[in-house]
Amino acid sequence: MESKEKLISILKRIDGRGYKAYLDLKGSYDFGLFSLFIDHVQRDPFASPSLLRVEVYENSFPDKLYQNPIRKIALEDYISRAFSEGIKKLAGDRRGSGKSGILHIDHGNQEILQRSSMNISSDILEIRFQVGLPARGRRVMGFEAQRILIPRESGVSAKPLTNAVSFKSPPSLQVAMETCKECSVVGMGIPEGVTLIVGGGYHGKSTLLQAVELGVYNHIPGDGRELVITREDAVKIRAEDGRCVEKVDVKSFIHHPPGIGDTAKFSTENASGSTSQAANIIETLEAGSKLLLFDEDTSATNFMIRDERMQRLVSKDKEPITPFIDRVTELYEEHGVSSVLVMGGSGDYFQKADTVIMMDHYQPHNVTQEARKVAEEMPLNRETESKGKFHYRQRYPRPESIKPYKGKRLKLDSRGVSNLIIGTETIDLSQVEQLVESSQTRAIGYALYQFHKNYKQKSDGPSSKADSKKED
Repeated sequence: MESKEKLISILKRIDGRGYKAYLDLKGSYDFGLFSLFIDHVQRDPFASPSLLRVEVYENSFPDKLYQNPIRKIALEDYISRAFSEGIKKLAGDRRGSGKSGILHIDHGNQEILQRSSMNISSDILEIRFQVGLPARGRRVMGFEAQRILIPRESGVSAKPLTNAVSFKSPPSLQVAMETCKECSVVGMGIPEGVTLIVGGGYHGKSTLLQAVELGVYNHIPGDGRELVITREDAVKIRAEDGRCVEKVDVKSFIHHPPGIGDTAKFSTENASGSTSQAANIIETLEAGSKLLLFDEDTSATNFMIRDERMQRLVSKDKEPITPFIDRVTELYEEHGVSSVLVMGGSGDYFQKADTVIMMDHYQPHNVTQEARKVAEEMPLNRETESKGKFHYRQRYPRPESIKPYKGKRLKLDSRGVSNLIIGTETIDLSQVEQLVESSQTRAIGYALYQFHKNYKQKSDGPSSKADSKKED
């Protein structure tokens, strides 16, 4: 490890030289209270910023602040944000060409995530960040707590709406949750089973569901959703017209459509709304989810419901789709998979619902008994259209199908949250509504690459022929 004086001397020596002279900086430097590691140096001012680390050896934070994983993530998140605020004051405006002057740490937006940018232990605090080395030209220069705020500032902002109505739990749905030995919070608990969220337009149905779907993350103080907690395997399901589907067993929902036949290994380059939603559900179940979230606004109508009149006009032998309404109860009773559905335009699900929550001026009301009374007074005469037991096949991805190289060069990148570039392919993730940051998108890309890399290393070994036999 070099001294800080050595770093200063290198900087003075390379001043004014070609940008690649910055490569001389790579290494580690002792600053006494901390060490600086320059792990990667960008090759030109327009490339991705250089990667640096700081290790502080005397961690002065009390052990109780990071004694369990939740507290550790929270403390690391707080330090990341404080570090970000500090470097903003130092960096000021960008100066020089390209990415000159950038100082950045991955600190996130409203959600609290475990990040690789910060790691704290009893011995060391490690901070990882990016620096755009300066240049002139190319030369060196599912728990809703009381008093929460779920409305957001706008459709494109995750910040809380100013003067929003505070969320108040209906007494019949109140539950208490211990947050530590000394305290607990009381709020609305959504039970397992089939839950409907109903209400008039603009009264907060989708807003509540959006809070629930992002309740898989912790949120920063002041966000308004700090105590909205959802089980971590919850997945938002939606129609996704035009998506690619590869060998998914959608037979429980789509049965022998014209021109396709058997759908036990359904593939298409351009799925319809109903087939894409069916595939999304099956893929989610394959991944182990036990909670599905639906909003009628982003669902395929012909996949969610098929009423008596339509059944009379279009007989079942002419309709390959088994609507979700005929599988939702079976999913819970036979497979333990709960569903939360926003439904403002159809009461067909009243007979299937275990819980019905009505949103009125952004306030929830338990109307389960009222919904059951309506269902009794106006019974459905539609026929149940499910054929056989609900089932799906477990699939295993083929690592060799992942091609992360463009020519001989590894190509992994993200364009915002919505687009992942891997090799020559661009994967559209815009309909994956629970992704919130580009860091997650990049992590998905590197996970796919690591999966491919591990397979390649294994297949290059002596037992590659036996190990490489994969099921489609």
